[in-house]
Amino acid sequence: MYCRHVLFYLPFIFIQTLFAQPSVNLIPFSGGYTRPVAIENCGDSRLFIVQQNGIIYICDSLGNKQGTPFLDLSSTVSQSGNERGLLGLAFHPNYAANGYFYVNYTAESNGNTYICRFTRNAVNPNIADPGSELLLLTIAQPYSNHNGGNLEFGSDGYLYIGMGDGGSGGDPQGNAQNKLSLLGKMLRIDVNNGSNYAIPPTNPFIGNTQYAPEIWSLGLRNPWRFSFDPLTGNMWIGDVGQDNWEEVDFEPANTGGINYGWNCYEANNSYGGVCPPGAAYTFPVFSYASSMPPSGNGCSVTGGLVYRGVQFADMYGYYLFADYCSGMFFAANADAPASPPFTFTQIKDTVNYQFSAFGTDYRGEMYVAALASGNIYQIRSVNCAPTARITNINVPNNLCEGDVYTLEALTGSGFTYQWQLNGTDIEGAANAAYNATQTGVYTVKVGKTSNALCSSVSAGVSLTFKTTPTPQISGETVVCDDNTTEYTYSVAFVPGFLYNWSIVTGSGNIVSGQNTNSVSVVWLGGTAGSIQVSVVNP
Repeated sequence: MYCRHVLFYLPFIFIQTLFAQPSVNLIPFSGGYTRPVAIENCGDSRLFIVQQNGIIYICDSLGNKQGTPFLDLSSTVSQSGNERGLLGLAFHPNYAANGYFYVNYTAESNGNTYICRFTRNAVNPNIADPGSELLLLTIAQPYSNHNGGNLEFGSDGYLYIGMGDGGSGGDPQGNAQNKLSLLGKMLRIDVNNGSNYAIPPTNPFIGNTQYAPEIWSLGLRNPWRFSFDPLTGNMWIGDVGQDNWEEVDFEPANTGGINYGWNCYEANNSYGGVCPPGAAYTFPVFSYASSMPPSGNGCSVTGGLVYRGVQFADMYGYYLFADYCSGMFFAANADAPASPPFTFTQIKDTVNYQFSAFGTDYRGEMYVAALASGNIYQIRSVNCAPTARITNINVPNNLCEGDVYTLEALTGSGFTYQWQLNGTDIEGAANAAYNATQTGVYTVKVGKTSNALCSSVSAGVSLTFKTTPTPQISGETVVCDDNTTEYTYSVAFVPGFLYNWSIVTGSGNIVSGQNTNSVSVVWLGGTAGSIQVSVVNP
């Protein structure tokens, strides 16, 4: 797209349809599970529901539970104690091709944490191959509680493992601050290299013999559920507190080496563990007391997710999580601001559902599991307006008159689209993508086919298509060949362009001004000559 023209790059506009903090309802979606503790998707319309007793079931996009388990580890997984069992599931980023998925469970034989890889059945994608288990990592557990359990792949392709401090109460062994222990940590491993796994070369403590190389961050008590914002890569951690405080930790994308403070601190409050001198701690972005009203019976944070789905505009960009005991739901806008401090608000106070895990389907719609009832609920906003967002907002800076730039909206099923230019509907522009050719601010209005009143308008993207300039050189045409006199030649200034001057015929030197709209030339040799300029987009 090389052209000689005038060009301005105008950044996209962040103003869009504004909504207050989301207010949500829980809509029954699927049921009949036994102590569901994780909800995952593998990139298609199915949801995988992990039961603590070692069984993984599939449900379809309508919530219908498959009769045959995807995987049954009930004879292998420890089912003693309240916090042991099959606790986590993560699909390899290339699962569609290699069929690999990873589980975190406490073993029946010894109560230790096992991180294992399995492979789906080669013929039937709805069942796994139970004989394909590859044990990657074993972590000894001194007590039955605080096993952590969550597994997530980051955008870097590495597997992150949330580990509790080993249990009992107060971390009596000091594991969370023990740099050589894998307990009380966030771990990061490379499952694509090594016999079982390799250490990523960018792990923060690699080469430091005072730390176990798997450690990504430390000072955690029981990071039962953590997640990555699929848009930004930022990590959000729900770390279950000891007696008085529950906390949410925030980690900017690709920022390891953080010490979150346990057991020197419970949230922001001194706890009294064995604290290394001079240690720097990162305190939570949010904490709440167990006695927080209105219920006053909060006891265990269940880390949630940042909503990046398409169904509900006012949920978009919000981090949602809940308390296991009280049923309280909280939300914080993760986009405004994009870094701490965040403003957290209690958005729903439910009965005691015992919320154990959040998950999303492949379109980013959000679900939550209720441990006691065995039900899965879809989280829906009471505001039906869908998310309207133009996805390719990084506009190129070399658009010429006659070019076409394709704008694309965040898509989903059951939506209508209407593209607008400078706030006016563009006739016939009713698809999820639009080929723009004119200068102006483009927006897209997204509605629901089921309800014409449910719609929202995206932020605007400003495009500029400039016409090719026709430069006219002005300057002396009758000159002296004294080899010293400087003559000025110029063209109209066009912002944002370079000017490439050259002597075409005759003999002369451009002595100053190259790459600007005005140059000085000394003519030589006593013969006629000519000069030209190319006005180019850099």
